[in-house]
Amino acid sequence: MKPDNSAHKPMPGSPYEPGLEAAALLGVLSSILVVSLFWAALPGLIPSHFDWTGAPDGWSRKAMILLYPAASLIFYLGLTIALRFPQHFNYPWPITDQNAEVQYRLACSLLSWLKVEVIWLFVYLAWMTIWVALGHAQGLSAAFVPIVLGVIFGTVGIYFYQAYRAR
Repeated sequence: MKPDNSAHKPMPGSPYEPGLEAAALLGVLSSILVVSLFWAALPGLIPSHFDWTGAPDGWSRKAMILLYPAASLIFYLGLTIALRFPQHFNYPWPITDQNAEVQYRLACSLLSWLKVEVIWLFVYLAWMTIWVALGHAQGLSAAFVPIVLGVIFGTVGIYFYQAYRAR
């Protein structure tokens, strides 16, 4: 059962939030710019899927490259709106008057970091899709999946550690 968080008001953000917000917005703009700059040069078919080793194993029409900037923008807008309502998030521990401020800040920090990480992941995937389509690369690095999983799970792990200590 979810605790009643309606009595707790959102708290001001951390000092890192403006920088994270700028990095996320820059990522959205970069995704749009990269696709726009290379659109005319792209062949009719581009890689649309990469296997665990980073080799392309699926191909689609070049219009599929538009999914990266679209997903970046949707992800940015969705999390930007969600960050305004931390009192409605689902928390692993009950929110009390004593821990509300720190729990809200930690949850907002988690979402801000994930917003930046995922948006820049989309930028990288757009860039590498274009590079493979143009014949400048064979695929993603074999280290791509472990690095992405390590960064994202590391961010979530840090949040859980800090949130547990602040419960």
